[in-house]
Amino acid sequence: MLASAQAAGVELHASCRNGTCRACLRRLHSGQVHYRIEWPGLSAEEKAEGFILPCVAHPACDLVLVAQG
Repeated sequence: MLASAQAAGVELHASCRNGTCRACLRRLHSGQVHYRIEWPGLSAEEKAEGFILPCVAHPACDLVLVAQG
């Protein structure tokens, strides 16, 4: 997801690109993602609140992220 966003000109902060640094942590407004590993760098509470890690997330459909202020 991160690579696709950057290729489209959308800047998302990232550092490690493997889900450990959490620099890319964003809230998902709509859509669904999946991960190749279970709960990569996210607590159950964060996932329940809609947070994702774009550097390791794979979109399951069209997505809308909450803009960071």
